[in-house]
Amino acid sequence: MPVEETMWDLSVTPELERRGIEAMRAALAVMIARRLPPEKRLRRVVTWCADGGGLFRPHAATRRYAVAYEVEFAV
Repeated sequence: MPVEETMWDLSVTPELERRGIEAMRAALAVMIARRLPPEKRLRRVVTWCADGGGLFRPHAATRRYAVAYEVEFAV
């Protein structure tokens, strides 16, 4: 059974932002999968929000994202 979670403060460069939606989704999936504990497996990235919906201030080199994703628990 999938569970939706949100990860905050994922840094993304402007270069990655310009590569398109699918490249962005794939990069965010890699970042999230690296941070998940072993008992969770990433199913998919659902959506993301630049600057955490106004929680973070933008920087010149990177933007910080809040990302919603689905996981399932490992058996």
